[in-house]
Amino acid sequence: MPAVQVAVARVLTDGRFPLVLGGDCPVMLGGLAAAHQRLGRVGLIFVDGHEDAYPPHASTTGEAADMEFGFALGLYLETVPKDFASRFPVVEPSDAVIIGARDAADIKRDKIVSLASKVRIISDARAQIQDCGEIARQEQVRLEANGVSGVWLHTDLDVLSSAALPAVDYPQPGGFSWNQLTSVARAAISRPSTVGWDITIYNPDLDPHQVHAAAIVQFITAAFNT
Repeated sequence: MPAVQVAVARVLTDGRFPLVLGGDCPVMLGGLAAAHQRLGRVGLIFVDGHEDAYPPHASTTGEAADMEFGFALGLYLETVPKDFASRFPVVEPSDAVIIGARDAADIKRDKIVSLASKVRIISDARAQIQDCGEIARQEQVRLEANGVSGVWLHTDLDVLSSAALPAVDYPQPGGFSWNQLTSVARAAISRPSTVGWDITIYNPDLDPHQVHAAAIVQFITAAFNT
């Protein structure tokens, strides 16, 4: 996290737009922390197939990718190293939105408390019956009206369906198409308030011919072509 935070802070200081490509979701924390450090109150559009707010002791994998959004909110820091815990929270629950989560059944099965009582969640099921890009636009307008100084965009590619992107470690039923995800990303990064973007979760071992790597590059390119 510190290395990502330093790198993103440098880019922000130079007045440029940081794009962070990471293998795992916790890289979001470095970008978000840098934005928080520079701008103060920041918003978060969290586009992800999971809420990612498991308490460390309850994670079924032990991976930080189960937990990073909880940490960003300042939750479940009691058992983590003090130096790490002291960096949080970096976003307030009212200044964040989750778009595309579809792990409610897993959360219930694992007896975890959902973030739904703290954070606005636009589930995958709801997004499928609405215009995904318009959802993102409206939510960003809401965050801007809340008074945030900037917005960070997090995109976990497991928000996509397995048909769109099978090269992820934890596939689930449902999920966005590439067109839907592109409309979400395009709507967010086209607004001046968006100060940075991280894109995570891709397993190259599940993509031996790099077909899906090419699709990811095409997605990023399309998102910037507003």
